[in-house]
Amino acid sequence: MTRLLGRMERFLAAIIEGTVERLFKTRIQPVHLARRMESAMRDGALVSVDGLLAPNHYVASLDPTTYSRFKGAQVSIQKDLERSLVLSAARLRIKNVDPFRVELREESSLSEGAFKVEATFIKHDVESKETALELAKASPGATGQPEHTQVMPSISSDVLTASPATIEMVGPNGPIRRVPLNGHQWSIGRASDNNIVIAETAVSRYHATIQKNGSQFFVEDTNSTNGVFLNGNQVRAAKIKDGDRILIGTIELVFRQND
Repeated sequence: MTRLLGRMERFLAAIIEGTVERLFKTRIQPVHLARRMESAMRDGALVSVDGLLAPNHYVASLDPTTYSRFKGAQVSIQKDLERSLVLSAARLRIKNVDPFRVELREESSLSEGAFKVEATFIKHDVESKETALELAKASPGATGQPEHTQVMPSISSDVLTASPATIEMVGPNGPIRRVPLNGHQWSIGRASDNNIVIAETAVSRYHATIQKNGSQFFVEDTNSTNGVFLNGNQVRAAKIKDGDRILIGTIELVFRQND
């Protein structure tokens, strides 16, 4: 009954939202797509033995005017929406068994300001060249030694000192590098477009995030397979302070707050 009421509530909300958009000719923004995709995720989730499974493929069909406006930033928008889906799945406690994929498409039959989202399950049989290279780098060698993180250029001490916080990355063989935390959110995972890349098979493509709220920092597990451990304890989301140690895969991230 609760699930049925939830569906009815979302149905009515969609009608109201659509009416308002038509009356006032709302200019569609990526955030509107993110909201609709989260709703499609909830409605399209499958019930498995271990819980809910999220659809992994999302197609947003846009009217020609909106598609033309988005086209120059299409790749960036699609990546941002994929990250948004990871966070939505974590918040809704819905598992994603395969990486999320988002496509923006033009549909000439749609009137200006109208769009639709379809969520489906698709098996990605062919990995992209980038993903294949990531997995090759992440695979352990014949010696069975732990995998290593992606090698990145060193950062000057001035930049590190000027940042409100830094992450000290420590591997099984000792310190790797220090990462300045500038901005408000940083993603951690195996995929190469993360702010902090850990190229290990035990690490999910988008494993976790660190977020800044005012002067406080928080770590959140974004529905990873193997979890996030803070000072030895597994956490879904937690506040972090100077000296805290976050373990992801075999890599320890030591949080240092400078201010």
